[in-house]
Amino acid sequence: MRDLFDVLQQIIPYPFWARYIAPYQSWFEAQPPFIRFALIVIVIATVAILCMYALLSITRLRYQWKQHRENKFRQKAEALIIEHVMLHPDIDISPPEQVALPDAVFREELGLRRRWQKQVLIDVMMYYHKNFAGKTAQVIRRLYIQLRLDKLSYRKLRSWRWNKKIEGLHELSEMQLQVPEVTMLELTTSRNRVLRMEAQAAYIRLSKNEPFKFFDHLHGRLLPWEQLFLFEVITHTPGLNIPSFSRWLHYAENTDLKLFCLKLIVHFNQFNAIPAVMKLLEHPNAQVRAAAIDALGQLEAVDAEDQLVQLYVDQPVECQVAILRALGHIRSGRYLHFLKEEFLRSQDYAVRKEAARAIIDHGDENLIESLLQHAPEERRRTLEHCLDPLIKS
Repeated sequence: MRDLFDVLQQIIPYPFWARYIAPYQSWFEAQPPFIRFALIVIVIATVAILCMYALLSITRLRYQWKQHRENKFRQKAEALIIEHVMLHPDIDISPPEQVALPDAVFREELGLRRRWQKQVLIDVMMYYHKNFAGKTAQVIRRLYIQLRLDKLSYRKLRSWRWNKKIEGLHELSEMQLQVPEVTMLELTTSRNRVLRMEAQAAYIRLSKNEPFKFFDHLHGRLLPWEQLFLFEVITHTPGLNIPSFSRWLHYAENTDLKLFCLKLIVHFNQFNAIPAVMKLLEHPNAQVRAAAIDALGQLEAVDAEDQLVQLYVDQPVECQVAILRALGHIRSGRYLHFLKEEFLRSQDYAVRKEAARAIIDHGDENLIESLLQHAPEERRRTLEHCLDPLIKS
């Protein structure tokens, strides 16, 4: 214990030691060992807690100071954009490329020498670019380039941090600036799922000629929520060059990609893809077959009706239900007798219910009335259930 006090005496300044510690040294040495150990633990814990509170206080004060600093800078940047862009006298009468932008004023007023200043200005400009259209958005884009803020966004793409790469993609995508195709394709195959999704979305928005080229390099799962995200991007990107998605039904080995392309074929009503979809009826994966059957039904592919009925017997329940649903969409009337037989014969409730729906979709009132009067009680209740407009399931 004497050695411990010698070490502390060398570390702690002498005035503090002489006044606060030395008077208690003899008392401390007279205590039993376990008491001395407990006192040491208490002192260490107290010092650690005080240091932690000090660190938290410093961190919080620093955060508040940064927020205050950025808020003041943001207000100043917004005022300059409103004055020199929104209220520019030439913005309504001149083409966007001829509007004189006082970028020197922005540099003088805002400084833009520090990285955080540039980032706050980028955030402000992205907000206004996203919420305004036409000439105003184009002028903001020009100002973004003239202030060389695009250099910072491009630099983020080379960062080792995936969230910084996503920031760069968001900024360049919002400002509609081109990114080297090699860089984009590399990011679309990233192991990080979030970065991969954002890169795919940016590729669709930014690529002018082949916005779906990354489909050729897609490996691994394309989960349902990823498909939903890409679907939203594809359907809400104006002026997008939509290809025939049947090409990936032929060549892609990725099952999830095939399922996604089937959804896109239906959404964009690509009737020329019907032959390629029909080839998937022989696919070994039942999920793909069921999705192809649903697609044929929603495209109302009358030519596929005979093949669907021929395949019916050998299919699992999932595909049988899809075939009945497809017949209800096509509504040619040639297989009403088949639907009636399945409705009366099948012991599977899902099959029976889908057959009833298909019969209702055909709109044959005489057949529906006959079934309501002569069908067995259980079948009749199923048909009444499907006829009820308040029940959607």
